[in-house]
Amino acid sequence: MVAANPVNYGKVFKLSCAEALAGGLHILGYEEQAEYIMSKFKWGSNFFELNKEAFNLYRGCKTPKELEEQAELGRYLHTKGID
Repeated sequence: MVAANPVNYGKVFKLSCAEALAGGLHILGYEEQAEYIMSKFKWGSNFFELNKEAFNLYRGCKTPKELEEQAELGRYLHTKGID
């Protein structure tokens, strides 16, 4: 996932605690709760837009290994400028 917070904007896996929690909730299907957490920040809604594709990829994972593989692929593509 990519940070939307003003300190680490655009950095892969440099999430604030709120972003990490909201990201996990969103992946697990608790979108309402994730959106509530991020609604407390001006930049909160941008977090979901930046990570839309990642959420879709992660949601399809069935095992921790699959999740790890998707995360590594995402990190690689992001460093190469492929989103």
